[in-house]
Amino acid sequence: MILSVAGTPVTYGGKRLRLPMPRVTMSGKSLIRSGAEFGVFGVAPSHLEWDIAYYKTGGDAERNDIISHIRGAKKCGANAIRAHLNLWDFISGTSGNDLSVTVLAMNNFLHLLSVAKQHGIYVLVSGNNTKLLDVVPAWYDLLSYADRWDVQTFFFEELASAVLAAGHSTTVLGYELMSEPAINSDPAANWYIGGSGIYYFTQNIARGVVEASQPQVTRDWITQLSAAIRGADPKAKITIGLLPQGGSSFGPENLDDLLDFHSPHIYPPFNGQAGIEDSLEDVDRWASSDLPVVVGESMGWGSTEDNRA
Repeated sequence: MILSVAGTPVTYGGKRLRLPMPRVTMSGKSLIRSGAEFGVFGVAPSHLEWDIAYYKTGGDAERNDIISHIRGAKKCGANAIRAHLNLWDFISGTSGNDLSVTVLAMNNFLHLLSVAKQHGIYVLVSGNNTKLLDVVPAWYDLLSYADRWDVQTFFFEELASAVLAAGHSTTVLGYELMSEPAINSDPAANWYIGGSGIYYFTQNIARGVVEASQPQVTRDWITQLSAAIRGADPKAKITIGLLPQGGSSFGPENLDDLLDFHSPHIYPPFNGQAGIEDSLEDVDRWASSDLPVVVGESMGWGSTEDNRA
């Protein structure tokens, strides 16, 4: 028999049995695995066309690419990867009342989880994103923000149910409810912002909400989507991919009691923008939280001195 603990085979007899990944839990400001503090170090695909195509049209060749990606991450010393899931690659419908799951996308995601588990790699699932607008049905953008949340709820219910049924509850490090959400007081604001070329990296979870009410609306959104995930998998961990300057709605002071860990996106200064001191203030803000912090996005900083800081 071959036992696999966190991806490491242990031979006993002549058959293969793969145990679940050890569950990562929280204790104060630390992540814990197998009784010891666990530090997350990981990577994410940087080629958006490839990443999106894997879920949308991916076949055997793309599945082999995923294997290569995860093996490469493992060789780099990573113990986690981040997977970007776009909402309308995973569900479809002609209204909010006839939604269904896209089987190819879901199966390809479960394949990614299986390969990750085989290599002892945890997956931070960044879901509910809308990177490309050409796949968004027109009816979705005509909905009120509360009705949009119901569509997002369906997505997370189905996703977490599929993950649990496939035996990957512990493979998933956590569910990001969205990458870099925002909220806007303008009722006519674009849902999708922060674009670069054809890709959009930020979207409003609500619009037409006065500033004083935005922290509570943000909390309502988190509560609804978290309930959808935990209704399927009670032990699932919840986070959000957050810009460090997220203001009162998305700051740790508003979210500490709702999330399991924070996942800010902290980038070095570049192109004459804020200096290292401002970036370190962002780091300090999240480090002052009562929760563990897993930096969801970053990159090489500008100098050896800055990297050390």
